[in-house]
Amino acid sequence: MNSKTFQTITYYAAAILVIIAFYILAWPFLLEAWNSASDEGAFLILGLDIQAGGRMTDGMRHMLLPVILSTFASTDWVYFSTAKIINMGFATVGLLLILGLTRRSFNPTVALMAMTLVAFNRGFWKTMTRVISEPLLLIFIILAYTFWYLGARKDSARYFWLMGAMIGLAYITKGTAQLLLMCFVGWVILTGYWRRWRMLLGVLAAYLLTASPLLVYNTIAWGTPFYNYNSSHAFWYDDWIDSYVAPDKNLSTFLATHSVGDIINRFIFGMAYLFDSQGQVIFPTIVAVLLLIAAALFIFTWTRNADRPSFKTLKTMDAGLRNALLIPVVVIPVWLVFFAWFAPVSNFPRHVIPIVPLISVVVSLIVYQAVMQLPIKPVQTYFPSIVNVTIIVVSIVGISLGYRILAAEFPVWNVYEVDRIQNQSLDELLHGLEGLKPDVVTVVSGPSHTIPAWRARSTSLIVKEIPITCKSIACLSDFLHENQADYLVMDAQMVRHLPFLTDYFQVTRKEEFEMTQEFPLMSLMADYKLDHDRRILIFESIPTQ
Repeated sequence: MNSKTFQTITYYAAAILVIIAFYILAWPFLLEAWNSASDEGAFLILGLDIQAGGRMTDGMRHMLLPVILSTFASTDWVYFSTAKIINMGFATVGLLLILGLTRRSFNPTVALMAMTLVAFNRGFWKTMTRVISEPLLLIFIILAYTFWYLGARKDSARYFWLMGAMIGLAYITKGTAQLLLMCFVGWVILTGYWRRWRMLLGVLAAYLLTASPLLVYNTIAWGTPFYNYNSSHAFWYDDWIDSYVAPDKNLSTFLATHSVGDIINRFIFGMAYLFDSQGQVIFPTIVAVLLLIAAALFIFTWTRNADRPSFKTLKTMDAGLRNALLIPVVVIPVWLVFFAWFAPVSNFPRHVIPIVPLISVVVSLIVYQAVMQLPIKPVQTYFPSIVNVTIIVVSIVGISLGYRILAAEFPVWNVYEVDRIQNQSLDELLHGLEGLKPDVVTVVSGPSHTIPAWRARSTSLIVKEIPITCKSIACLSDFLHENQADYLVMDAQMVRHLPFLTDYFQVTRKEEFEMTQEFPLMSLMADYKLDHDRRILIFESIPTQ
């Protein structure tokens, strides 16, 4: 077998093993993601609403993922499990796009290294195994990066227009995509492309065309094409608890109540908090190690070269390449600053995942260039094969470790069965409430995630959520009366989100709370334990005398 054949075989073997390793290592996260509360439940309910001909968006979550979910939406746990599996499929498409498009833009070795860095990212595992929009979003973000790079490298308006279309598709998937368009505007100013007004108009037209379904719907439903709850309100919260106690906060109220010093401190604290919690997602240890190795190799090459400096500067570099290299220089800092600001409100791996492929490609390219510039010919010749074999070994080790974790900690690997088993006590609660009366039962709960609205539709229960604008016991009394509530389901989240309830209840732990004095509006009927020590109290209406 010659070296070229060996390199080809090991390359494809490595790529296949990386995908397998991703599934094995991410599967525990998939099995642990059995709770359909919060954003996941919201996406599921939107899928049901679209299927029934109702709303297309709730003003916070954009429409493309719910539209896909609506094609198989149901009120059974199979719906939830299938949605997670489909997102794993989107993640696989994303990895293959990184491999294929980076190979086309650079070379196979850089592509394989970049895909591996993403596939072995713990934040990637956690994000791709949930019913959220990021797995689908990442596909369009990767395509947008690629067309942006090709447009800059080849100075081609066609690629820029394709980039605009991809950002539009990303925007109807998640509002975060708007940030990428802002980055493009900054890049245009830096590179002088602002003079190319026809190209820019084409980008804008492509973006507006692909985003038009959401823009038209938002105009009809919310009165403005670019409405999004997060950018209008949540971005200006001090903490997510504001969504329950002061949901109408916006830019004007924020500026009226915060000084310049507060704003600076928020950026500083937010950046520290972001890197403290998501640092291993943004810049994993392996990325730091690779950059140190690359730096050492560059220094070694520089010291061995008599014609220093040996590397091109930005001034002498080809204009297309220079402009292309400015893409990560613009995108990564802007993305980090934006989510540093948002970190005190919401701080999850999914927020920074869209820049992980970009960072991975940049790091892989730096390492590759560092090796290729070494004054050692055999290293340059055999480096691709060395990378292939190394990734094969790493993938096999990852598969082995992932299998051992699954075998030791998860007696059941079937995600459909796990979701059903883990939520059995919730189903018992819903069906128990349903069977308490022969006619329709009205249950009041929330604002919390104890009763998933999408799953409650599998019963005849009428579930009403207490509005976050309810600020007093009198307001709650009116709400219970107006909705003719038969039962009130209360949990620790509800007590935290409705401060006036602390007159009667005290939260002792995350999911634990206790009644400190008699609740005046309804009588206690049951003290119920959901799985994993989630305590709820069920109150029934007091019969009229």
